[in-house]
Amino acid sequence: MVGHWRIRADDLEDSSRGDAAEGAAEDEARRWLLLALSDEFSERDAERLIAWRRRSRQNEEAWQEAASTWRDAGDMREAFAPLAANTHQARFQPVKRLRLRPALAGLAAAAIAFIAVLLTDDIRIYFLADHQTWHGQMNKVVLPDRSTVHLNTGSAIALEFSPAQRKVRLLEGEAVFDVQEDTARPFTVVTDNFSATALGTKFVVRTTGATNAVTVAEGRVQIAAVDDDKAGKTPPRSVVLLAAQHAELRQGHGPGPVTAVAPETVAPWRWGVILIEKLPFTQAVAELDRYLPGKILVAADTSELTPVTARFSTQDIRGALDALAATHGLNVNRLSRYLTILY
Repeated sequence: MVGHWRIRADDLEDSSRGDAAEGAAEDEARRWLLLALSDEFSERDAERLIAWRRRSRQNEEAWQEAASTWRDAGDMREAFAPLAANTHQARFQPVKRLRLRPALAGLAAAAIAFIAVLLTDDIRIYFLADHQTWHGQMNKVVLPDRSTVHLNTGSAIALEFSPAQRKVRLLEGEAVFDVQEDTARPFTVVTDNFSATALGTKFVVRTTGATNAVTVAEGRVQIAAVDDDKAGKTPPRSVVLLAAQHAELRQGHGPGPVTAVAPETVAPWRWGVILIEKLPFTQAVAELDRYLPGKILVAADTSELTPVTARFSTQDIRGALDALAATHGLNVNRLSRYLTILY
């Protein structure tokens, strides 16, 4: 369930009989949306939702408006505010083989597509973020201290600035920080399980949940794990990275090995380039997926595919995906703008 909302598909079907009026259709669309976001949403519910949408033009328009509002969290954020603390982001995992009965293939595809549309952008992060980019967007932000942040696609930050500190919480994604020197106020970037303190520098931080990565372009950065001291753990060790150095930190562990990187490979997306080097096929697809709305599903056995080393343009992600699939003997099926299947 999502929060305290209790919605049943039977109730929705009953109330939809009087949906000729536009206002009734809008209310019904919002109730369908909340059901779809709950743990109780089933394949049967997806079928009934599709039938409801097809019942009238008003229903379809109301659904598109509700889905767009949820996805972009535009002017109606208050309508969904009770859900913000409880809604989580759904991610489709690559599968070895997608098995669907022919009669259900269209229905299942439609259901997956509509869920991808709704849940791609985490509404919880939207409410927490001070600055955010959506899929395919990048943005430069000037902070109150005149430091700058370049946000990559699908990234979000929250600011915690005061006379004593400069703290930026990276909620998701990747960002380049160009920090103004201020010895009286340290500049720290934090996620749920690590911190990076700038020692007068330019550096990149990327978070994918349990794994965080830091790459230093200029100056120095001190990184450390953030563990639960209540458990009596030894304070996590930290490490100082120098220019052209990189390290990763996984949840529950200290910083990993420090490796050297070529300067031109530090956040090349700022110049419209995606560099992929020796990544497994599914991870390479995931890199491209960050720049597209919706989701890419890999419905094939990729265990024997060769690792990917490639250079793509952020201006032509669909072309990049076509090329990546073709070079590995796979086909591309775009079921909608929000769902692509490789098979």
